[in-house]
Amino acid sequence: MTTNTTDLNGATLTQDNLEDSIQAAWGYGGKPNVIICNAFNKRLISSWYAPFVTTERSERTGGVVINKLETEFGCST
Repeated sequence: MTTNTTDLNGATLTQDNLEDSIQAAWGYGGKPNVIICNAFNKRLISSWYAPFVTTERSERTGGVVINKLETEFGCST
């Protein structure tokens, strides 16, 4: 993969970095629909959005799994 990649040179991924990359791909005519990252960054990304997850009152499972991210510039899984 050589396009729509982001190299942070060892810096920690931030929510702004991720959303800026998605916006840049969209701005170049792309339709971002996949985020490829390691396990550490998947957990980090989940932690940013976990407070915004809602469930039914009948839900009896604890924990949060975020497998789809919706932004103004597309949905990524």
